[in-house]
Formats: sequence, C-alpha cells, structure tokens
Amino acid sequence: MPKKASSKSPGTSANVDAIAGEIIAIADAVWQHAEIAFTETRSVKLMKDAIAKHDFRIVQDGVGDLATAFVAEYGKGKPIVGILAEYDALPGLGNAAQSSQAPGPTGTATGHACGHNLIGAGAWGAAVAVRDWMQKTKTPGTVRLYGCPAEEGGSGKMWMAKEGVFNDLDAALHWHPIERSAVANVRTTANTRLTIVFEGTAAHAGVSPWLGRSALHAVELFAHGVNVMREHLLPTARTHYVIDEGGLAPNVVTDKASVRIMMRDATSEAVLKTAEWVRDIAKGAQAHAGARIAQRRTECAARAAGATNPRGGRRARVHQGRARLREEAAKVLRRPGGGPQ
Repeated sequence: MPKKASSKSPGTSANVDAIAGEIIAIADAVWQHAEIAFTETRSVKLMKDAIAKHDFRIVQDGVGDLATAFVAEYGKGKPIVGILAEYDALPGLGNAAQSSQAPGPTGTATGHACGHNLIGAGAWGAAVAVRDWMQKTKTPGTVRLYGCPAEEGGSGKMWMAKEGVFNDLDAALHWHPIERSAVANVRTTANTRLTIVFEGTAAHAGVSPWLGRSALHAVELFAHGVNVMREHLLPTARTHYVIDEGGLAPNVVTDKASVRIMMRDATSEAVLKTAEWVRDIAKGAQAHAGARIAQRRTECAARAAGATNPRGGRRARVHQGRARLREEAAKVLRRPGGGPQ
C-alpha cells in the first residue's frame, strides 16, 4: 500500500515553497513567449529543460506528430498520476502586463488571456513538489508531467489521447486560475468547429451591383440562420462564430468571405447533430445569396478516441487537421507585430 501523507510527513507545501522561484520564472517566461497553438517551441523547451534538472526523464519528446507535446516521468510502478500542463496563447490579445488588450514592449500581439503560462508553470511545480515528497517519504509510484499543446482551439489533449499516452494513468490532474481555491470534478463539453468559405462574383457595387453575387451576404445569411437555430438547441448547447474574411472594400461586391464556427454540447453525438444542422444552414445561405461554398472543413472532430472518418480514415483526418492548423498559426505569426492587426 502506498504511504499516505500525514501531519507528521514532510508536506508538499514546503516543497512548493522551495521551488517557488523556478515556478514564477517559468510563468513569466511563458508569458513573454506567448506562442499560439502548435507553435509553442520555446515554452516547451523551457519546461523540458527545467523538469530534467529535477530527475524527470523525458519519455516522449513529441507525441504522434505533435512536436510541442511531451511526457516527463519520475519514479516507477503504480499508481501512475499524471499532471497536465498547458502553455499556448491566444492571437490578437497582446501580452502587456495590464488589464486592457495591448501589445507588450516587444510588440507581441499574442497573449495569455486564460493564464496558460500559470497553468503550465503550476503543473510543472506540482510535479516537482510531488517528486520531492515521494523521495522524502520513500513513496512508490510514478508521477508524470504531460506537456499539452494547443488547448486554445487545437484540441491538443484529444490528439494525445488518440495516441494512447493517458491509457495507463490511475488519475489525471489539471488546474485553472480562478478567483477561489477549490477542488472540482469537472466534465468539459464535446466540441467541434467548421470553417466555411463562400465564393461569389465581384462587381462594382455602385456601377453594376446586379452583375455581382456577394459572398459576404452568404456569410450574413449563414450567421442569421445560426442565430435562429439557437432557440431550438438544448440548454447544454453552445454555438459561437467569428467572420475571418468579409471583403476588402465596400464599393466592391465581395467575391470571397469566410466564417469559423464552434459548437459545444454535453456529448459528441449532440455536437455532430448540431454540426449537420449548421452545414444545412450554409447550403441555404449559399442558395439565397447566389454564391457557392468553395470550402467547408472541420478543424477538429468531436468523436471519441478511435472513431473513424468516413471520408478517408481517422489517421488521414488527424494529420490533415494538424497540418492545416499549423499553417494557419504560422500565417498569424508572420503578420506585422506577431499577430492579427
């Protein structure tokens, strides 16, 4: 039987205090890096190098084709407890240390609005503190730190789960900054997202608009249809969208526009049902506007691990989805100031 912590055994809080400087330094550095989904190379290197100094072995450097995922491990045998770290930022928020959105001193336009720099550093500190407690109390077992990329829109943990890296865990622990200190058993929602690109016909909006067909109108009709649909969804459902492209000049009938929509619900089956409804709305918007759907892609699938893709297989979908998200992330980083303007 593993030993239980007691008031007479060395406390983990003292272990945390001993490494507080390292935890704060990691949090500050990841904040400054502010790397978006699938591009968190500097943040990952920092965390791997730091954990290795505390006798952890990097047992997986990359998971599947996720280059910015890793698994670090200390100890051996059961129980096996995993602690999940995150470190990706969001585009367009800025990383200035203030309450309003603004680029930081270096002009970085990405930022940690959800505190993933804290989540990553805190998880790192928890793993090291548990390791120190295990050493002092001679407690058997294994503690792992999982480096989980792309929580913000890339479903990094889902791709890791598909690779089986969590299969032998007895428990997985995660934390999130919030206004209170508490322990919770939380079930998150299933989700998926679609990017829909409409193409119309360009024309001069003042001279001959009748010659054009507006892709932007198709996006507007699509958005209206989604908002009408909301009334009839279950209370557990959530849908939210952003228009990525809507034209360049108001005096030109827009020939290309795109919208990205996210759908959530309590189960993957419910999410996929909503997604089919959303696809039908897109078809209706296409017909009403006289435009056409040029591209409709799924960014991440709300299917259980091991599910198949009827359009070419799960493996192909995983690889294509990851490559596409990396390309989009790279485009954002190449923009002036490191993010959307």
